[in-house]
Amino acid sequence: MQKAYFFPSEGRTPFGNPYPKNFKRALEAAHYDVLYSRRWPTVLGTLSLLWYAFSADVFFLNWLENVGVMHLPLVQFLLARVALAVIRLRRKRIVWIQHNLTPHEGSNWMTRSMRRTLCRVADVVVSHSREAADAIRAEVGGRSVYLCHPVAPVPLAATVPSDINETDTDVFIWGKVLPYKGVAEFLANDFVQRGSLTVNVIGRCDDPALAQRIESLCNERITFKNRVATFDEIAERCRSSRWVVFPYIGECVSSSGALIDTVVMGGNPVGPDRGAFRDLADLGVCRTYRNDEELAAILQSDWRIDDDARRKFIDENSWPMFIERILELTSPMGGGRTIGQKI
Repeated sequence: MQKAYFFPSEGRTPFGNPYPKNFKRALEAAHYDVLYSRRWPTVLGTLSLLWYAFSADVFFLNWLENVGVMHLPLVQFLLARVALAVIRLRRKRIVWIQHNLTPHEGSNWMTRSMRRTLCRVADVVVSHSREAADAIRAEVGGRSVYLCHPVAPVPLAATVPSDINETDTDVFIWGKVLPYKGVAEFLANDFVQRGSLTVNVIGRCDDPALAQRIESLCNERITFKNRVATFDEIAERCRSSRWVVFPYIGECVSSSGALIDTVVMGGNPVGPDRGAFRDLADLGVCRTYRNDEELAAILQSDWRIDDDARRKFIDENSWPMFIERILELTSPMGGGRTIGQKI
């Protein structure tokens, strides 16, 4: 049984993002021995990477390019560089999952250097959008692969909040509120402020200035609840809203787990015409816009995801199928680079 290591390992604080847990469970189901699969306290994530660099057979690296904006960035940068050198000396395989075009937290010389290193050492670079896969192909050639963000069933509880009514909202926005998600910019639009749309925003915002700006844009039609919602509530609100909007701004966004979850939970997502939003629009399970005028027009339309298109998307992008494709890519004959090839 091959030994697999997934970075980052979960530390003292549980992951809010279900992606790592789903990934490791799918690897275990595929008969991999997943090292460090349980949550144990760790001081530095890259220290764990260095420890397992001496024992694992295949490494699945996620968000490692963010090392320059992590806690104790220089220390973690150096630990990561040593770990990658050990892995290559041992001739083990590296799969880099490129989630974003650039880190959401910003870039510096360490993030840029780590990205160049990952381009050089990764046997396979997996992107969850065609745009990201195409963008990096100039640097890594045929090692760049597009695989849609996998779909996980969302378990629902029997009870939901009492204030949820059937189709009681035009626009629902959910997830952690960060500057790149463009929530304030969306609410400030004239067609939102002066129109008749009802908008419900639910998500934790740790930036007091941003939260205050969003609250200042609320009125009797626009509400903002600065808290974390359960998946049960999110699912019900997705189904009771005409649209689930992702008003992302900036150049960093490639894929979105929240977008995938929205499709699974029965919502009708709308997002910018780029990255995974464009990919899903091609499959008929998302709508995209290029400017505020197009967004306003979409929110006045009656488009809904076709039930057959939704079911087909879910069936064809399961976690087991995603891991099966990953294993094909990391096999000696599956593509990428021959183990031990000079880098």
